[in-house]
Amino acid sequence: MSDPIVIEPVTKIVELTRAPSDAFDLFVDRMDQWWPLDTFAVSTDDAVAIRTDSRVGGTISEVTRAGVEHVWATITAFVQDERIEFTWHPGAPEVEATLIDVRFDATDQGTRVTLTHSRWEARGDGAQKIRDNYESGWDIVLAPFVAAASA
Repeated sequence: MSDPIVIEPVTKIVELTRAPSDAFDLFVDRMDQWWPLDTFAVSTDDAVAIRTDSRVGGTISEVTRAGVEHVWATITAFVQDERIEFTWHPGAPEVEATLIDVRFDATDQGTRVTLTHSRWEARGDGAQKIRDNYESGWDIVLAPFVAAASA
């Protein structure tokens, strides 16, 4: 019997000149101010907002013009101003959810935000390719977050 395949997590680190509480608030509660919904959404052209229910068991959802919600994630850990962890399955069945852990650590200049995206094995046969797409995709998604934090 062979060992199960383990796929390396995607880890992205950004440095911000904001306090951890401000960075956390922007990332979690004001996600729709920076998330590129025009290119990274289930309903693409119809997506108008992101709703976050900021608590363990809460969800992160995309909201369409008609008010339809597409659940992207379920929050599994929540420590105000320090950490949020959630399952991640936009446009995929929940049984294929990966896991995202985002930490907000104080630095002398502000905050180091570390995003770790793991549990790729849940995505089945195409997991490695999906993981590789997220490797570059997170750079595109986090760029407007960094820009918003710098404004």
